[in-house]
Amino acid sequence: MSTQVGEGTVALVRQVVELNCDDEHLVALSAAQIAQTLQGSGLDRSEIERALSELTARGELVQTEDGYRCAE
Repeated sequence: MSTQVGEGTVALVRQVVELNCDDEHLVALSAAQIAQTLQGSGLDRSEIERALSELTARGELVQTEDGYRCAE
């Protein structure tokens, strides 16, 4: 099993967070919420979690107590 995640997956996960977190009504999305949003996309939970880890490592997303949000 590969631990790498494709750029398309990373971009898709980032877009889900970006489009759903408006800092007013929804500040962060949990990994479960992101997986639910992408249900039917063909991505499994482990791919989504690897993409979240990659985005966090790059500094594009911030992990909070409530989930993930875009970096400032």
